[in-house]
Amino acid sequence: MSGELDYMVARYYSSSLGRFMAVDPGDDTVLEDPQSWNKYAYVRNNPLNRRDPDGRKVKMTGTKEEKQKRFGEITANLTEKEKAAVKMKKSGKVKIDKNAEGTSTAFKDLSVAVAAKQTVTVNTSETVEYKSGNAVVSTDLKGVGGGMVVPTNQSLSGNVEVHIDPRGNQDGAPASVVMSHELFGHAADLVRTGVTSERSAIIEETKVLADQGKPPYRETPDE
Repeated sequence: MSGELDYMVARYYSSSLGRFMAVDPGDDTVLEDPQSWNKYAYVRNNPLNRRDPDGRKVKMTGTKEEKQKRFGEITANLTEKEKAAVKMKKSGKVKIDKNAEGTSTAFKDLSVAVAAKQTVTVNTSETVEYKSGNAVVSTDLKGVGGGMVVPTNQSLSGNVEVHIDPRGNQDGAPASVVMSHELFGHAADLVRTGVTSERSAIIEETKVLADQGKPPYRETPDE
């Protein structure tokens, strides 16, 4: 059977069965579009007008208001020119104009996340559940700075998960700083190298702030 399968980067396709052998790894469901409910389909059964290079993406989750709020926290770190090149679709999927040229640290890190093999989801959560050994544990984001990133090997979804606490950061950090720390720091690290650290996330966060002419929010810890 394996000799009849075609490798399509994100999943295998069986020409004899006329279907993919696994669901689309990117969750692109839109309630108003029934074609998006079929996870074994390709580009919602419209390959003449749509394409999906790798089946993955950066995607906002939650209600419409939560998606807009998290997207705003991301774009708050971009220049005006870069903002014009970054759009969020109704599904929450983030798209970057392929012809766009951005110079800010935030734009470069966002581009890395959008182009990564893994799907990166940006979630609005007060608590986060994730795997720890053979158990599933829960963490209240209020006790970890208002944000957290879960790598693919620990997430319940199999994606890189960015979680932002809607209650805010208890230390008073602006929402855009929390987002830059978690998405441009930890998540970009994970999709780029597979590992991350608090020190590297603070370094990236500081670069994002420096691009905006702002001082560091916190000191970079020693190695």
